[in-house]
Amino acid sequence: MQELRAFAKDELKLPVDGHYLKYADVHRPYVVWKRPGGAAVFPAAESVVYPFAGSLEYRGYFSERAAQACARRLAGEGYDVCVEGVEAYSTLGWFRDPVLNTFVGHPEPELAEILFHELGHQRVFASGDTDFNEAFATTVGQEGARRWLRAAGNTNLCERYEASLRRNDQFVHLIMDTRGRLERVYGDTRDKDGKVKAASNLPASSDNCRRASSGCWTACVAITRC
Repeated sequence: MQELRAFAKDELKLPVDGHYLKYADVHRPYVVWKRPGGAAVFPAAESVVYPFAGSLEYRGYFSERAAQACARRLAGEGYDVCVEGVEAYSTLGWFRDPVLNTFVGHPEPELAEILFHELGHQRVFASGDTDFNEAFATTVGQEGARRWLRAAGNTNLCERYEASLRRNDQFVHLIMDTRGRLERVYGDTRDKDGKVKAASNLPASSDNCRRASSGCWTACVAITRC
């Protein structure tokens, strides 16, 4: 871990400061749970306003039970919701972030990516712009992990990491393609900022739309399993 911190500071110019010098066991598999929220039938992000961080497209909970309870309530109101576990997050320099039991046991490439990703948030964070913040930190994390593995001279590990990134990229493109197909099924449009705007009136009956969307997701799952 100390070697990763030194690499982040010296090679990636990330603000390591006093972060990741201490260890904390939170006695659970995830440090927080997040609940993205969306409109009924087709998901669209629901913004939540936080102090300092601004508007984010998810709500975080330190209790899985509380996250699931809120998700059930919103589902009862017709929203598409899910609850996802989060292994790490950045306090953006307000506190000294510790090494957590939720991610310390990951293989070297994933551990390096998580560390560089979270430190990337501390280098650049645009209040209210979730998409940019995550894209920037993901780029820092992945490129940082590549450079770390190359510097260590571990060719085999570097090749396996690159292969995992390619598989992830293929999956993301598959999901985005399915999302585009769903937008066409429901007649949704995008505004000038690229945000999805749900159609006020469905172009066909709800049953027909649900059958068409089911076909999109079935194709997505079938390809993913191959």
